[in-house]
Amino acid sequence: MYNEAPTATIMVVDDIPANLKLLEEMLQRQGYRVMQFPRGAMALKAATKNPPDLILLDVMMPEMDGFEVCQRLKADESLKDIPVLFISALDDTDSKLKAFSKGGLDYVTKPFQEAEVLARVKTHLDLRRMRKELESNNHKLREIMEQKEQQRKALEEELQWAGEMQKVLLKPRITDSERVKFLVSYRPVTSLYCGGDYYDVIYLSKDRYFLLLGDVSGHGVKAALITGILKAIIYPEYVKEALTRDLSPADFLSWLNDRMHFELRNTTGVFLTFLAGVLDLEKKTFRYANAGQNYPIMIRKNENKELAISGPGIGVFSPINYREETVDIQPGDVLNLFTDGLTELDCPEGKKTLDASTIFEAIQDAENYHNRILRKALDTSGASDFTDDITLLTAMIR
Repeated sequence: MYNEAPTATIMVVDDIPANLKLLEEMLQRQGYRVMQFPRGAMALKAATKNPPDLILLDVMMPEMDGFEVCQRLKADESLKDIPVLFISALDDTDSKLKAFSKGGLDYVTKPFQEAEVLARVKTHLDLRRMRKELESNNHKLREIMEQKEQQRKALEEELQWAGEMQKVLLKPRITDSERVKFLVSYRPVTSLYCGGDYYDVIYLSKDRYFLLLGDVSGHGVKAALITGILKAIIYPEYVKEALTRDLSPADFLSWLNDRMHFELRNTTGVFLTFLAGVLDLEKKTFRYANAGQNYPIMIRKNENKELAISGPGIGVFSPINYREETVDIQPGDVLNLFTDGLTELDCPEGKKTLDASTIFEAIQDAENYHNRILRKALDTSGASDFTDDITLLTAMIR
């Protein structure tokens, strides 16, 4: 490990004993430990066993000159970072350039000034100390980054698992009939894997379905947990009890608002938008109520109609009485329910809200219908991708 000055160890290599003695005494007066050697080979062997913190190296020596010693030091992985300062009587430019090309960091000519040598020694020891500290800090930083990356991967795996479980939890048991075909597409924010959209298609009785679509404020796990609450309470606590009577979407939203207002009483900034509707194929009607959700789009003979009714969001305050409306349906109609992730996009010029009626089109290919809608939304807005959870729920009336 590197020793901080003035307790650093300095190796002096010079074939003239007087020079060795002079440099040794000069360095020891400053508190440095000194190793001295008259031959390059001896210095290399000693450096391998006990690497010094800095080397003062003469150039002209018998058997092996200072250039070769420096070259061998720099070729050794364990010694290459030791700073080498040449001290030589050679004062020509070629000698100095050769010293630097072999890996030397500094060059002092003889006769030298004691203050100059000590200043250069201190400077290079300080530089080495700072380099070692930087390397140590970089190593610690890499370790921290590796730990964070492992934690990120573990968290991402957990989020992926949570996203898959949420899809399983939310996936409705849709029962198509000769009179209707349902299409459902759910896409949480890509980087979060799970999201705050809620959807369901509940079979009530022959040719009667309860369509539900909700959007929890926010994204990710927090919003996903709210959808879990919705799944846990809606059917067992309300719909199951309403199977034997005429289910009112408006009454359902009022109940859901009271229930979620209670569940969210200890949270801040969390609310839901929600749409509920009863699709009755026998009566050929769609009866619906809306709590701040996007207006459904009804397509009939290539004409789009917004089912424009709304009310306050869910969970903000209680009680709330919602109103409902009923529209007639007929074979060939296409009913589209969707969350705002489809129409609110981040574009190069900023946030853009699309007119939903321009996105939807008459059914041509049921299997690719939602993909075409998603593509059309991106093309119309100029956005590269969606930045919010998206759910599309389509009922094709036969």
